[in-house]
Amino acid sequence: GSFKTGALAVQRILAQFTGIDFSHTRLLDGSGESRYNLLTPLHLSSLLYIMHHDKKLGPYFCAALSLSGVNGTL
Repeated sequence: GSFKTGALAVQRILAQFTGIDFSHTRLLDGSGESRYNLLTPLHLSSLLYIMHHDKKLGPYFCAALSLSGVNGTL
């Protein structure tokens, strides 16, 4: 594995699951923490909306998000 293959895997899995076209985005690593990752606001908001409303994965997704003011989450 490498950062490049990790980023490609993330894009392919998300595109398959959400239907979002990630061909015009730039992901340089699989973690999403690189300052060189480039997503449009529409891509990010669409991804958040889809994940939040998914009946199977939504609860897990929401539980994984950090909460402001709670120790160890931000």
